Amino acid sequence: MSFRSISGNPVALTNAGMDHIAKRHPELKNFDMEDKIGIAVESPDYVVQGKFGRHIAVRSEPMVPGKAKYMVVIYEDGREVITAFMTSKIEKIIRRNVLWKRC
Repeated sequence: MSFRSISGNPVALTNAGMDHIAKRHPELKNFDMEDKIGIAVESPDYVVQGKFGRHIAVRSEPMVPGKAKYMVVIYEDGREVITAFMTSKIEKIIRRNVLWKRC
């Protein structure tokens, strides 16, 4: 499966990547994981500079009324998804160099 990042580059979600995410982050098994990862990459709220030249896409996922959670996807632009996870706290993530923010 492949998505387009906000810069227009392809980002692949491989079977190996899906296996890694499912094993390391079982909380994502309860959701349409592929769909949520794709939406986060293609339509994020933030894209933040990650380590080693990677990008971090952050997208709000309202799962429980009154409590926002966020889908976080770490990827190499033009290459592939490294990992993905859910969090309710993004302060540390967006404290980094924000490359792009939804207006």
